[in-house]
Amino acid sequence: MAHNIPTFGVITSVLTRFEGRFGQSEPEPNRGFVEISATDVFAPTVKMEFERATVNPNFIHFRFCYSNRYWSLPSPTSSSIVAVSDQKNEDTSQQTCTLFEPVFDAQTATYSIRFVHNGRFVRVTNGNRRVITDNLGPGGVDQFFRFNLTEWDTFIKLPKYITFRGHNNKFLKPFTRQGVVYHSFSSDESNDRETAYEVIEIGDGHVRIRPLALETDQVLRRNRDDWIGLSIPDRTRETLFWPVKVGGRIIALRSAGNDRICRSLTQGNMTDCLTAQATGLISQSRLTVSELVMGRRIYDVVYHMDNARIYGHRAVVTGSGRSTNSGTEEATQTISISFTDTSSYTFSNSNSLSTGVTTSVTAGFGSIVSMEVGIQISSEQTVSVEVGEEVSRSVTTETSYTTPVPPMSTVIVNYVATEGKCDIPFSYTQRDQDSVDGSFRFSNNNDGVYTGVNYFSFHFEQPQFRSLQETESD
Repeated sequence: MAHNIPTFGVITSVLTRFEGRFGQSEPEPNRGFVEISATDVFAPTVKMEFERATVNPNFIHFRFCYSNRYWSLPSPTSSSIVAVSDQKNEDTSQQTCTLFEPVFDAQTATYSIRFVHNGRFVRVTNGNRRVITDNLGPGGVDQFFRFNLTEWDTFIKLPKYITFRGHNNKFLKPFTRQGVVYHSFSSDESNDRETAYEVIEIGDGHVRIRPLALETDQVLRRNRDDWIGLSIPDRTRETLFWPVKVGGRIIALRSAGNDRICRSLTQGNMTDCLTAQATGLISQSRLTVSELVMGRRIYDVVYHMDNARIYGHRAVVTGSGRSTNSGTEEATQTISISFTDTSSYTFSNSNSLSTGVTTSVTAGFGSIVSMEVGIQISSEQTVSVEVGEEVSRSVTTETSYTTPVPPMSTVIVNYVATEGKCDIPFSYTQRDQDSVDGSFRFSNNNDGVYTGVNYFSFHFEQPQFRSLQETESD
């Protein structure tokens, strides 16, 4: 079994000069080539699903989630890896095979990746950061062939403007003592500039955090005594923090400076102040995040249908009916069947936390018509939802089936549908209204994914006939 391969994750090179994550080249004529390009781990083209093969659990299909495309080679003479196919191929004799084998090295805690079709290994190139397959050199697996596979759930994307509520139900705010800025859980105000903080993404999962109340470019910093103070961003790791998701809207912050978790501490003349001293997720380290948004609107939604995906289809019995002919002659009978047509949808983006902000979304809704036709987008509607939360809809209705029934028999009929899921990437405009001063902020984003679940291809199964004697024996 492949060593601890996550279901979703990102891949990076161990070489620091190849800073970035595996993604896809978007501009023509290089569109589809796998390369090390994205510097932001939350870029939509970075996230991958690592799907285990059916022929061998050590083999993996690498699929980019945003484009729904699998890794393979474009031709027998090419060594460049592309992600252009939306179908898996486990035929190892073909260069379009999508099977790769991650090989874990315990000494370096890194992976090399073997392309199953030709036995060559994945490596990065010096010039254009293109990802290719190549034979190993005399030295074996060197740094060009080594990669990190990082589980997606280790990354937490926080909203841009937030507050932190501590274990004492008070909010974090900066204060000054003897000319030094610290941060204490001492405010009762959840919606004020003095408790507002800005999250600054670094790109690798770490963040810097800036208190808005001080109107300065300075950010939170771990001091030598571990108290969290303030300084301008620098090249040290003391101003970097890693968000850890605990559950719901609760997170913890791990200081990159000492690898300790920030906590509230009362010590000497410091009361409920933030310090990087905890070694575990104790109650004093748990922070409830609230977003400083009183209203949000998503509009100008553009679906990228070329990258849409239909998956997870299965047969579902939506309703069943029966009728009995107690007579001595065949009789034509009509069976009424009540069934529930269930569907759901989710609008999501790269934010990892649901902060309770109700969003007005104006968009069409995707649904699967059939496996042959694909996905159909409805006319635009406006709904109020929480981004990332599933909304379900059910409609109960009736249908009927007419069939001849033999004498002294019962007929049973099932009404069956195919249930399927579809993912459709989309770009959009977002307008947020600040809850502190009521101002509006606008942003254009391309990290949206619409997920729809619906029934389609309704049909009656072949009816089952049972004699009354069989029915009574049951």
